[in-house]
Amino acid sequence: MNHTLTQIWVHAIWCTRDRKSLIKTVFQAPLNRYLRYKLQEMDCPVRVINGTSDHVHLLFQLGHEVPLTRLIEHTQRESARWVHEQHFLQIPFSWQPGYCALSVSGSMVQRVEAFIREQRLFHQKTTFIQEYRQFLTKCGFVENEWMRRNVRRARMPFSAAGKEAEWDSLTRFGKGTG
Repeated sequence: MNHTLTQIWVHAIWCTRDRKSLIKTVFQAPLNRYLRYKLQEMDCPVRVINGTSDHVHLLFQLGHEVPLTRLIEHTQRESARWVHEQHFLQIPFSWQPGYCALSVSGSMVQRVEAFIREQRLFHQKTTFIQEYRQFLTKCGFVENEWMRRNVRRARMPFSAAGKEAEWDSLTRFGKGTG
C-alpha cells in the first residue's frame, strides 16, 4: 500500500489539578478553541471539545505520526501555559497529570459527540467522580484495586445527595452498548 490511512477516534478526558473548579465560564470557550488549535496543529482533527469547571472532554481523530501520550502531554502543557499567559486566573492553573483516552467506534462518534456537548446539563445531576466511575465501568474496566484506590477515594467539594446516575439512564443518548 502506497498511502498511510488512519481513522482512530479518541474520547479523551482530563481534569484540572486536584479537580479544582478553575475553568471559569468566561474563558471556557477560548480555552476550548486553544485546545482545538493545539490538536489540529499536530494533525488531529477535532470533532468536539466541552467540559465543566474541573474537567474537559475531547473527541478527535488521532493523527498517524504522533503518539497519544505525547499529544496529550503537549496539549495539556501548552494549554496550561496559555491560560497563565492570558491572566484568566489570579492563581496558577494546571492539569492533573493523568488522563483517560479511549477509542471510539465510527458508529458511535455522533453519540459520544452528543454526550460531550451536553456536559453542563449532565453535571447538574452527576458529579465528575460518578461520571468517571460509570464511564470506566461502561467501557469495560473491571472493579479492581486500581479503581478502589484511585476512583472511590476521591472526594468532591460538593454532595450529589447520594444519587447514583446510571450511564444509560440518559434517554437522550439511548440505550445499548458502546
